[in-house]
Amino acid sequence: MNATIEQVVDALSDDLNRARPNAFSEVVYNPARKIFRTRKEGAVFEFPQKQPESDFWNGIKIYGSGSKSNIRIQRTPIESDCSVVK
Repeated sequence: MNATIEQVVDALSDDLNRARPNAFSEVVYNPARKIFRTRKEGAVFEFPQKQPESDFWNGIKIYGSGSKSNIRIQRTPIESDCSVVK
């Protein structure tokens, strides 16, 4: 079962804030660009909707001056409700 956008937003937010609670701003999904975006201390973090690895969030950190760097963050598997209706 595929996760909904809201589940992915929640999972990414939880993983980003695991080490430092409330360090990141709210994760926002941009459907036109198909990216998830958040901020921390003046830097912008962008994560594409399609991730190449299931164990990590792969994204780009964009600094205020315009320089960029690739980032990888450990990912927690998304728990989904799999109820069977008979």
